[in-house]
Amino acid sequence: MLDIETLGTKPETVILTIGAVKFDPFSNKIGDGLYIKPDVDEQIEKGRDVDESTLQWWMTQAEDVREEALSMDDRISVDEMHRKLNKFLVGAENVWAQGPVFDMVILAHIYRQYGWPTPWQYWQVRDSRTL
Repeated sequence: MLDIETLGTKPETVILTIGAVKFDPFSNKIGDGLYIKPDVDEQIEKGRDVDESTLQWWMTQAEDVREEALSMDDRISVDEMHRKLNKFLVGAENVWAQGPVFDMVILAHIYRQYGWPTPWQYWQVRDSRTL
């Protein structure tokens, strides 16, 4: 299961965080997790977008939530994000998201922008709302 937080809603938006967890949708068994904060400045330099209304929305969120999402602490390069996410997804039968047309489209866009193949196939993407 993947979930991302962003600074917009378009495919080319800046990604603030990526959270992932391995799970079995039939047994409810939870496995390893992953949490990544890709470098925001690097993404902006590469041409990724910041939507002003989304930034304003973040300012209305609880302080601890906003601080975690927007802080520059523990940020890693986009290349390291790519390596960690690829490694995490090795062996995954499916990739789930709560609304994959948001999360997976944005992730696929950054992969294309950097010239990397996605570590999933289109037929592996699942919508957790169907569970």
